[in-house]
Amino acid sequence: FFFGVMRTSWPATASPPTFFGVAWGFILGFFGAWALLQGTNSLQSLWSVPTTTSNAGSLPKAWLTAPRPRGFAPPRDVSMAAAAGAQQSSEALAVGRRAAVVGMAPAVMGLLHPLPSLAAAEQDKQAEIAALQTEAMTAYNRKQLRKAEQLFGKIMQLDTENVAVWYERRGQVLVDLKQFQRAIQDFDEAERQQPAGYKSLGLLNNRALAYEGLYMWKEADLDYSEAIRLGQALGYQQPYILNSRGNVRVSLGRYAEARDDYKEAVAIFQKSKNLPGAIYAQSNAALCLFQLGDDEGGKAELRGVARRAAGSIDARAALAAQYWYEGAQNKAEENWGWACQKINSGVMVENGPALDGCAQYRDSDWLGRIRRWPPVMVERMAAFVNLQE
Repeated sequence: FFFGVMRTSWPATASPPTFFGVAWGFILGFFGAWALLQGTNSLQSLWSVPTTTSNAGSLPKAWLTAPRPRGFAPPRDVSMAAAAGAQQSSEALAVGRRAAVVGMAPAVMGLLHPLPSLAAAEQDKQAEIAALQTEAMTAYNRKQLRKAEQLFGKIMQLDTENVAVWYERRGQVLVDLKQFQRAIQDFDEAERQQPAGYKSLGLLNNRALAYEGLYMWKEADLDYSEAIRLGQALGYQQPYILNSRGNVRVSLGRYAEARDDYKEAVAIFQKSKNLPGAIYAQSNAALCLFQLGDDEGGKAELRGVARRAAGSIDARAALAAQYWYEGAQNKAEENWGWACQKINSGVMVENGPALDGCAQYRDSDWLGRIRRWPPVMVERMAAFVNLQE
């Protein structure tokens, strides 16, 4: 009507309305009025239907009004209750028709937003993962390693998006459990699950430690070296890792390289004022000199360690072995007595019995495999201990 008739209000220069324009306008106006009338009647009938009815059966209102994706159906018992209610009264059909109309808007919105039930389920899952993680870390800190291992396994099954993180965490627990082969498998899987080129300092260091547990020195050296290189690129100083790589290189017979690692660790420890770390690494560096044939240099460095740390059993025990090897028995006995009686008397509890304060240094296997003394010093200590006995 507007396009056909109202053109008469335009300027005089505009063309007058045609017969067909007026006729087409009236036709459109008629259908528009009819549609408006039908819409008004629909709204009146819509709001005249009760929102709840006692004759609608036991079907919950939420199942009537909530949008349903394709293939979605209410539980069997709810569907059966709805069918029984529909047979009792025709009013249930009216409620259903109203629900169909009201449900159109939520259905459209459902295409844009996840269903509330799915969002709630995801929140519940994340809350469960967070609770399990807290429990696992608490168990680990309390040395409940078996429990921590099981909990990280449960988290793995729930949090499939971050499974690489949980493989790495469980691998760390397995290292502490001395299950080195399983730990390596977890670390390898964690690495495979990460994007190409991803590196983790923690993973590299812990896997190297697992390799050490299996006496796989070359593999341990590779992981420690990669961790040191990556740490340096990131600006991190890792004196403990340098010391660990030095131990591995002693086991590989690469004593000069091992000594370089120990000396670098000493410098970092001293810079950070970590005296115990510096003393330990300096003792290791001194022991390498004996294996390299520099006995005088080794003795000088061990004496320096003993002066700086009067409580260093390691330095005193090594000096005892070396002095005995040289035939200086009095000096040997003096240093041994200092180490095994003055430093470590062997009394574990107050007023308890005095045990052998240097028992570990009498064990050649522990001295070479665990403490990582170089072979020449293990032999000299064994000779000293055997003659004493």
